[in-house]
Amino acid sequence: MALVPQKVLLSKSTCLLCSFAGLAVARRTLLRPRIPALVAGAARFQPLQTVRFRSGSQTKSAKAKRAAYTPKFAAGTGPPPSPRWLGGRKPNIGRGANQWEDRIERNAEVALAINAGLKELEDPRDELPYFRDHFNISPAELKAQFGYFADAVREEVLAQDPKSHSRTYAKYVPAIPGKGEFRRAFDSGPEQVRELLCTAFMQTVQPREQDTGSLSRHSYADLTNPHEWYRGARMMKRKVFLHVGPTNSGKTYRALKRLEECGGSGAYAGPLRLLAHEIYERFNAKGIQCNLVTGEEMRTESEFAPMTSSTIEMMSCSKPYKVAVIDEIQKIGDKERGWAWTQAVLGVQAEELHLCGEDRTVELIKRLCKLTGDELHISRYERLGPLAVEKESLRSDPTKVRAGDCIVAFSRKRLFELKKVLENTTGKKCAIIYGKLPPETRSQQAQLFNDPDNDYDFLVASDAIGMGLNLSVKRIIFDDMSKFNGKEMVTLEPSDVRQIAGRAGRYKVAPSRTLDINKAEAEGLVIPGKGLPQTPLPPTPSIGYVTTLHSEDFRALKSGMGTPPSDIRSAGLLPTAKMVEWYSALCPSEWKFSTILENMYRSLSTSSLFFICDLEKTISCAKSIDDIEGLSHADRLTVCMAPVNVSNKPELEKNYKQMIRQIAAGQVGSILQLEDFDIDFVDLASHRGGMIVPNNENLLKLETIHETVSVWLWLHYRFPFTLIYPETAFKIKEECEARISTVLEDINRSKKELTKKRWKASAAQKVSEEVNEEIEREFESKRGAASAEVLDMPIATGTQAEVLSTAA
Repeated sequence: MALVPQKVLLSKSTCLLCSFAGLAVARRTLLRPRIPALVAGAARFQPLQTVRFRSGSQTKSAKAKRAAYTPKFAAGTGPPPSPRWLGGRKPNIGRGANQWEDRIERNAEVALAINAGLKELEDPRDELPYFRDHFNISPAELKAQFGYFADAVREEVLAQDPKSHSRTYAKYVPAIPGKGEFRRAFDSGPEQVRELLCTAFMQTVQPREQDTGSLSRHSYADLTNPHEWYRGARMMKRKVFLHVGPTNSGKTYRALKRLEECGGSGAYAGPLRLLAHEIYERFNAKGIQCNLVTGEEMRTESEFAPMTSSTIEMMSCSKPYKVAVIDEIQKIGDKERGWAWTQAVLGVQAEELHLCGEDRTVELIKRLCKLTGDELHISRYERLGPLAVEKESLRSDPTKVRAGDCIVAFSRKRLFELKKVLENTTGKKCAIIYGKLPPETRSQQAQLFNDPDNDYDFLVASDAIGMGLNLSVKRIIFDDMSKFNGKEMVTLEPSDVRQIAGRAGRYKVAPSRTLDINKAEAEGLVIPGKGLPQTPLPPTPSIGYVTTLHSEDFRALKSGMGTPPSDIRSAGLLPTAKMVEWYSALCPSEWKFSTILENMYRSLSTSSLFFICDLEKTISCAKSIDDIEGLSHADRLTVCMAPVNVSNKPELEKNYKQMIRQIAAGQVGSILQLEDFDIDFVDLASHRGGMIVPNNENLLKLETIHETVSVWLWLHYRFPFTLIYPETAFKIKEECEARISTVLEDINRSKKELTKKRWKASAAQKVSEEVNEEIEREFESKRGAASAEVLDMPIATGTQAEVLSTAA
């Protein structure tokens, strides 16, 4: 195979998998003579998969030596590894040169963590007094039981001889965690190994009587005092600054300005990845190093970066900050995600905690600060531009829709109907935004709508525009004043009406990496010389308008806009992961994990200041993987918290279960190993002119594929040593987003227009292939000329390698 430049291999004329395979061209070239013949096409579908071969002696003595080596060395009772034993091994085909050594080192670290955890639990100042008091057993009996437990762990997991007790204890232990469980716990952090040991020991000393066991479980279902869970935050004297006001009032800007000027460590947390990414881009554009942490993506600008931008679930409660900003604080009353805002408000260790949101959260935050003893300061803001309800509706007339208008509907089908009507009626293009679209696609559609120099004059959107997007909307038009909540049609709450209507009259978007700061200052987008983009203050306030498409909805709109939203009286709450693990340890061993979650959910209790968030999706995920063995309760809880809803999505559920089976079995592999993952549907560059038939069915399939990739990436960051090669997943994700954007653009085009576009795409592809062939021929000719020139040179002028490098 010729050494083709990388830019040629990654050209648009090649398919997705072949493009990604080009990244490993040198590796494949070197390994090909040593890899046996594979099934035709296997190299295309698994270009980066490891090919494992049996290596090393398989005799009983050799196996015993390898099994006993790691724990003895980790415990300090054995010699270090023999260089001859390690260096003399034949390299494994398809495996990194140091992967075997890395595996030994990792196992040694796990063994050290297990021994350290056992010593900590045995310390009289640690957990043993709690077990003694909680289970009402004598200190002598507790010490004896722990000795047997430690011996069982050393015998079964570390392959060591027990120190003082007999080898008959294993039959008394309900379940000793396996090596794979300890490795996965260690990957999440050495402290998780200790938690796993603690949970396993609890299963040993749990009461024998069922009624006493139920009473003990009840103590872990009591969520009356959640502020006591966060000792670090309680030891601080925090100042809480509550910024409240309507949409487009500048409240978030003031908090971010304080974050920029704090001169120390800081953090931002919002409800959406788009918001977190926007803050990440803005701070780095100003030269302030900021890392990004979301469920599906982590970007590290520097290990010592002072700032962190994250989604609310990923905000750390263990790291100290000087200033922390929590956006959209009214989401603390959300039935599904409210627990994350409560966790941040109660647990973030920040000297200054800034909360931004609606005015209806004031009384709740006052009560929470009284509970925690924090000092509260409240700042109220007014809308920068007025918001007015028009005198009448559009009376179902699409010709009355003007450029800059946004029609809001709550059905995916209805959105595409409105898009088609507007484009056919006006001859202009219409952008579309709804919740199932990838965040990147939503942002792209918003940019198309905001750009005044194109034909995208209109926008149809769901309530997904309520937060996270900068939109230059002149008028909001409600297509309906009710929506389906999953069970029935309900009228929009006044808070929802105001949140959506508040998007009208928004000012220009804030500058980021792609917008020059000097130009932004000239246009009034930022305060000159002050740096961070702010909500601009134009000389003439921009008025936002709101109305309805149909006359029958107009009265409901006026009522919603005129009714003050009700206060949020309680904060969402869920038990911590540790509480769930300890509760599960007290349940009968034959209970399935979904049964444990259902039982605990029914048993949860709290005060009037809090409410229990919905666990329906988590329990649904737990039921779908109940039949998969090899997972600890901690791992099951982790995978069940993934942002996935498997209800009525058979294809997504199949892929999700395959990911979990791979994690449970410890099978290392990439996303391409999912049997039901339809990668060929995305990889259409080699046929149909590189296009997908633009219809709702194909769009829905692309959305499902994108959701599958997002779930895989979320699990990858929790199990990085099992789900590997995230670069492949990111490449597929980008291609999928590009296909979705293309389908959205072409979905209402006629067959004649689509045929014309395909012919253009096919012609462009042919030209690209010819250019690539020409570049390859030119590169080969230069390489041959350089080689001939080197052979004619005297050796004294330099080595052949140096001259070759210079010529290339």
